Amino acid sequence: MFWEATEHLRVFFEFFIESFGLTRIVQKSKPQNRRSQLPLLLSSAALVVAVIGVALSMGGEKIGIVRTADLVADYKGMEDARKIFEDQQKGWQNEIDTLEADFRQTVNVLNAEWSRLSKSERAKRQELVGAQEQNLVRYSQTLEARVQEEESRLIEGVLNQVNGAVREYAKEHGFDVIYGATTEGSILHAEEHLDITDGLLEELNANYSGGSGKTDNK
Repeated sequence: MFWEATEHLRVFFEFFIESFGLTRIVQKSKPQNRRSQLPLLLSSAALVVAVIGVALSMGGEKIGIVRTADLVADYKGMEDARKIFEDQQKGWQNEIDTLEADFRQTVNVLNAEWSRLSKSERAKRQELVGAQEQNLVRYSQTLEARVQEEESRLIEGVLNQVNGAVREYAKEHGFDVIYGATTEGSILHAEEHLDITDGLLEELNANYSGGSGKTDNK
């Protein structure tokens, strides 16, 4: 066989697929059903923004604690963002599968016809296959940037919704400070009565306006 997908292309695709949770293309294994980084990034970042104040004084402020990971995970806006991103991933996967299948078909045809081709025809066909390979690599790089851009856009949208809801909740219920408790241990201990997660989540979801990606803050 004269022509095979080059090693750098195989390595590139494996890196790209592993990074963004898409099906392995080169080895054609079954989809790994990996979750997007979206929930992890949101739960990690989300409630640096949930902190309305940065410090407590001794003046008897009204304090609330929010379980940030639970708030984000159970927020309807987060569920919609996840579904949007998963649907987009399927579309991107199909695009990559189609392009990669076309490339392999071109390679297979060239291999089958190689012995019958003249020297000049071989050179011309080899050049065409090389160009198709480079187009595939460039498209994959473009798609990688698009994945990152779309994920960032969805993250920013959800965080903006949560930020606004927390501010409104604090105003309506008279909280001076709302802290976000994270899995990294930002708050080591708090009395249960300080936990306002459920009430905040209820209002957040009640005010969520569905696919528009906004909360209808009062």
